[in-house]
Amino acid sequence: PFKSVAMILVLFITLSTARFTEKTLSQQTYIASESGIISCSADGKPNPQISWSKEGGKSLDPTRFTQLSNGSLRFGFVKPEDDGTFTCTMKQTKGAKRVTSKDKNIRVRVISE
Repeated sequence: PFKSVAMILVLFITLSTARFTEKTLSQQTYIASESGIISCSADGKPNPQISWSKEGGKSLDPTRFTQLSNGSLRFGFVKPEDDGTFTCTMKQTKGAKRVTSKDKNIRVRVISE
């Protein structure tokens, strides 16, 4: 005599749309020949992934640029040619068929010493 037991499993998943945080400024200034960090961060559930490019979709030289765990971009030695617009892209995946992406353009101004 086995009794049939119905089990109901309710799973609540909290999702929140990704957004750039206040730390992500539209313009940032750096001094040539020094190191610098272009700040870009985003919040959301699940956590958004961040990627970087420079105007025109140019990829960044991995020997000069390193993405930090918080999403920001470090450049070890700022050059005058770094002056321009960088794009911070956040991508959030909420399931197999639901991916959202948003860009934030950051104007980088380089000042010569």
